[in-house]
Amino acid sequence: MKRITLFLLLAVGLMACEKSEKKNNALQVNPTSITCNSGESALITVDDGADFTITTADSCVAQPLEDGTGIRGFMVGQTVVTVTSNGKSAQIPVTVAPKITEFQDPALLFGGTMQDVKDVLGEPKQTANNNLYYNVTEDGSIYAAYKFENGKLTRIYVYPTNEKIGSFYKYLNERYFIEPVDEQTAHYYNHFNLNFATLKVHLGHDGTGWFAEYRAFDPAHPYD
Repeated sequence: MKRITLFLLLAVGLMACEKSEKKNNALQVNPTSITCNSGESALITVDDGADFTITTADSCVAQPLEDGTGIRGFMVGQTVVTVTSNGKSAQIPVTVAPKITEFQDPALLFGGTMQDVKDVLGEPKQTANNNLYYNVTEDGSIYAAYKFENGKLTRIYVYPTNEKIGSFYKYLNERYFIEPVDEQTAHYYNHFNLNFATLKVHLGHDGTGWFAEYRAFDPAHPYD
């Protein structure tokens, strides 16, 4: 019985030491979580005022400021930044929230069936010629066409009006990495590095109106 009691005391002591060690290695930071918009920055401080470094788990979502004092939101999404100082570290969850919320995000179910799209978006406003049509805005002024080939979703076309193209442009800029082509054409990717991109959006003007073509990224033809 004495041996069991001694063992339990030792175990409790070891657990207390382990917790104390973890607490001592934890860096106290402010804030403990960050929510900002794309293009906005948030400053970070540590309790002891010491110098620190910042790294990010996803630089497409948030990046450290050049002077190392905080982070800047880049693309809409979530990530974690790690703050390190004097051998201690802390992780801060970061949410980059959108400013433009009037457009409904397309269901990027490339390779999926019509039923797959309906399961996510519900019944379409119209079905014709192997296409499903859905509203992108609540007032129905902008719509998206989901195009299928051999029963599989291959492309999504969104048609912004001239009145909405400014807001739609900002909407894309909050969510993707932009590569301008000319005054009326731009390519958008969901990653800085095309080797890791999975989505491409082609925004252009066909002479009669604006359109945005969403498709799965093909690394063999990145600029098609």
